[in-house]
Amino acid sequence: MRFQVNLSQRRSHDEKAYAQEALALPLGNTATYIQKAVVPKGTRLQKSHALPVKQWNRTRGGAEQFELTDQIPDKNFGDGVILH
Repeated sequence: MRFQVNLSQRRSHDEKAYAQEALALPLGNTATYIQKAVVPKGTRLQKSHALPVKQWNRTRGGAEQFELTDQIPDKNFGDGVILH
């Protein structure tokens, strides 16, 4: 399974901190990269919004995310771009 995330709603001067909060990432996830993916038509996916996780001190959540329930080729994933 691969997870896709839409951070296009907000690109700030502190993108890493925004991603960590909006996606309620575990404390060890430093949100270093973001990458684009080409998802072929007909690929099954689930769309949701990240919920806050108080145990990880992530109180915001709310970012849109996608879980691909079908496998897509690795070549469909672009190079990672460093978040600042």
